[in-house]
Amino acid sequence: MTPERWHQITSVFEAALLRGAGERRAFLDAACGGDEGLRREVEAMLASHEEAPDFMAEPAAAVAAGHGGGDGASLAGQSFAHYQVLARLGSGGMGDVYLARDTRLGRKVALKFLPDYLAGDERRASMFTREARAASALNHPNIVTVYDLGEADGRYFIAMEYVEGETLGQRIHRERDPLPKLLNYLRQAAEGLTKAHAAGVVHRDLKPDNVMVTRDGFAKVLDFGLAKQFVPPGGADGGGGSEAATAVLAPQSLPGMVMGTAGYMSPEQAQGRVREIDHRSDIFSFGCILYEAATGRKAFEGADALDSLHKIVHAPTPQIREAIPHAPADLERIVRRCLQKDPEKRYQSIKDVALELEELQQELQRQPAPPRPAPSELNQTGALTGAATKQAAPPAAPTAEAAARPTSSAEYLVGELKRHKTGVIVVAAALILIAVGGAALLLVLTRRDDAGGAQAADGSPVSFGRMRLTRLTTTGRASDATVSPDGKYVAYLNIETRGGPVQDGGTASVWIRQVATGRDIRIVEPDDFIVRGMTFSPDGNYLYYRARKAGEGEWVLRIPALGGDAQKLIRDPFSPISFSPDGKRIAFVRNHSPAVGDSTVIVANADGTGERIVTTHRGAELFATPARPTAPAWSPDGRVLICALGRPNDTLSLLEVQLEGGAERQIGTQRWSNIDSLAWLPDGSGLMLSARDQSSPQSQVWRVAYPSGEAHRVTNDLNEYHGMSLSGDAQTMAVVQSARDTDLWVMPAGRPASEARAVTSGTGKADGSWGISWTPDGKIVYGSNASGNRDIWLLDTERGTQKQLTSDARQNFYPQVTPDGSSILFLSDRGDEFGIWRMDTDGGNPRQLIAATVLRFTISPDGRWLVYSGTGAKGIPALWRARVDGGERVELNNEYWEEHPAVSPDGKQIAFQYFLLGTRGMSIGQIPIEGGPITRIAEPPFRLGPVLRWTPDGKAIAYIDNRGEAGQIYALPAAGGPPRQLTDFKSDSIFWFDFSRDGKQLALARGTQTSDVVLISNFR
Repeated sequence: MTPERWHQITSVFEAALLRGAGERRAFLDAACGGDEGLRREVEAMLASHEEAPDFMAEPAAAVAAGHGGGDGASLAGQSFAHYQVLARLGSGGMGDVYLARDTRLGRKVALKFLPDYLAGDERRASMFTREARAASALNHPNIVTVYDLGEADGRYFIAMEYVEGETLGQRIHRERDPLPKLLNYLRQAAEGLTKAHAAGVVHRDLKPDNVMVTRDGFAKVLDFGLAKQFVPPGGADGGGGSEAATAVLAPQSLPGMVMGTAGYMSPEQAQGRVREIDHRSDIFSFGCILYEAATGRKAFEGADALDSLHKIVHAPTPQIREAIPHAPADLERIVRRCLQKDPEKRYQSIKDVALELEELQQELQRQPAPPRPAPSELNQTGALTGAATKQAAPPAAPTAEAAARPTSSAEYLVGELKRHKTGVIVVAAALILIAVGGAALLLVLTRRDDAGGAQAADGSPVSFGRMRLTRLTTTGRASDATVSPDGKYVAYLNIETRGGPVQDGGTASVWIRQVATGRDIRIVEPDDFIVRGMTFSPDGNYLYYRARKAGEGEWVLRIPALGGDAQKLIRDPFSPISFSPDGKRIAFVRNHSPAVGDSTVIVANADGTGERIVTTHRGAELFATPARPTAPAWSPDGRVLICALGRPNDTLSLLEVQLEGGAERQIGTQRWSNIDSLAWLPDGSGLMLSARDQSSPQSQVWRVAYPSGEAHRVTNDLNEYHGMSLSGDAQTMAVVQSARDTDLWVMPAGRPASEARAVTSGTGKADGSWGISWTPDGKIVYGSNASGNRDIWLLDTERGTQKQLTSDARQNFYPQVTPDGSSILFLSDRGDEFGIWRMDTDGGNPRQLIAATVLRFTISPDGRWLVYSGTGAKGIPALWRARVDGGERVELNNEYWEEHPAVSPDGKQIAFQYFLLGTRGMSIGQIPIEGGPITRIAEPPFRLGPVLRWTPDGKAIAYIDNRGEAGQIYALPAAGGPPRQLTDFKSDSIFWFDFSRDGKQLALARGTQTSDVVLISNFR
């Protein structure tokens, strides 16, 4: 059947359903004419509708009696897989929901079952699966977590997070929370939607009852049952790895279909313009919720569902000030823009709405908010009635109409079932939706190979339905994690103050999470000495971690797993430790001798005694660097260590080292841009690692076969995965998942942050995080992963147009525009190493300038010189100078580890960061461009960000400090003295910045980076 034919059938069916039984025959005579096939199909659908249980509006009494959802008797007391059903929570159109206990992890979950009468229908099962796919791909603290999708005893089920609390609808209408609190919930919901939209998923059924507010005031979006995949703004259409890859959906609906909940649909939804529905449809629905939160009434209240749909399409946008005369003007503006009929006139990103709400919320908290009128004070148009007083009346008892709302998963989870009347439009929409849950969906997405295994269209393995991901933390500030050998506990570092151990200077604490109960215990109080690298002892009784103190050096410490006194064991490690299979020995890396730069793999007793050198590499190659402190991995038979080996800022390889004799062998031919953790599988068949290969902008989890070295990706999305750790049986993996979301901002230099404006927008992108550089005519060249790869882009700030300049499969970043504006220099690994490349400003004529490994580089103001940090004679990053037009390279200094150079405006001095190899103290210094001794300017109390810039007057060096509640730019006087704050932002971090050529403008990459601990299972 063609889509056009199906559209014709469903359109006639929907129209017939709106007519009484006595009118249908005459209507079908006129609508079908002589098309008997059309009539038979419509009459069959009508007959099916009459016979099917009305699961969109089943009586509460039936549910209470245990017969909701057409499921017969309650499943309470039965077990499915490792879930024990405890009690029914509710029933609805796509399934029954039960409270259950996960016997494996000992936690409560909500189990959503596909009803018996739908389980045999492949189309309905496909829709049920689709909801799980859409939701499971979205890992965010403001989205309800989907744990599992399974089938047992012929029943399909989804296991999801059990949330205790109330719906946003209840917070609005029953609890009547003050507006600032409601705005906080909505801002959190918008952050969750930001994540969904970045993954290419539109919710399509946003309403107050699909937003859950937990008992501790945390909002979570749920019920992605109508979710639709789309291409996110700035994203590629179908290519590359992204979070959408696990939630890719073929178009789930056909033109003319009405989907969603009446009163909250966008105009394009209400009119069935399915192909026009994208993330902006959710923004319209969000505006409806925001209006309702402010006024206590629906934005498009109608006498019935049909009347509501008509108002959404044709009625003027409701004005909040008609209901609340003293409502803030900004609130009126935000709602008005969300509710624009034309999607092009709405906000183009839900992230922008979240930022606006945050500012409005802060403003309202500083002043008394006007009371919201009670529903009885409003007439049908939402205006105040004459009886309204300045004080809000107590909420009236809910009427039958107010209580009759569609059932949602949120209501299941709080155990309060609210039923919608048998509204013909809503029933028709639901039935049509279920009817078109195409069996072809999974055929489009997957195919079966000869062995029966699922494969994606490109032939790669599909892990959905096997691999499961569970989020353990929601602070967004985890920086390291390790799972105990028995899988019962996870230790993690939590950054207590911005800056954190990753940036060498924040405050962090060590926590233990009991996985089964969700209980957290802090075993090391917040301090500024904790650094990355934790390991459980094989018996699980102790936790080993790394720390350092000024004047005391760095140590490996041991502490009882549930808290106690820490004991120093090993001095000056440069990596975390790993244990031998019998638990009696440990292995680690120590980097010695700043003059030589040798790197040594050491084995010692578990108590730190009896150190023995296994192998040493001198000069060019290191086993661990500050950016890659990877512990050696001990093979299950205790005979081999696998280490990461490479030059600073160069690619890495896996090296096998025999403990007896020290013989070495490279594992496979794969080269890695980064490896930050290694662990053997217990059967010795291979290793798991969190790493980034040369073709990916993000670190992912990989499996590497042993001894062949063949590598396969385990995760494949837009998140970063770091610090992977395996349980003893390798059934569970703990890893830190992080995501960066940044936009480009421009502001007048030296002016307040209120004058800053975002010049790019979107979600899930890292615009500017990979470098920013101004052109002489005021355009901005920047690095971004918007294409799914690190590429160079050009932004015309006046016109708002963007152009992608690089599009090859390699990594391209850190652009620098030449002073005359004729060329763009950038780093790329399209050669054998991360060298410097040059291209025209339109992206054409690329050619390599420096083939050697380069860490960072800059161009002198006169355009003559390249100054860069690259591998020096001692095998560590040193400062180099080379002519832009080619010629001999000159090493300026190789005394220290030297990086992030910046040439002064007069072209005479180079500012940079440096430190002694084997130490952690960073300093800022300067050196003449001709070379010579280093003049130390300051030793900052934390490791600086990835970029230094001279201020336009040439008197100070500007740098990023992200340690406070918001990232700021500071200027450190080159002649000495305290730093001066240049910006006054109130939120977000800064990841890169650059001054315009005339010094009047400042461009910044601002946004957020969250890092949380997740558990991954069924990944093998």
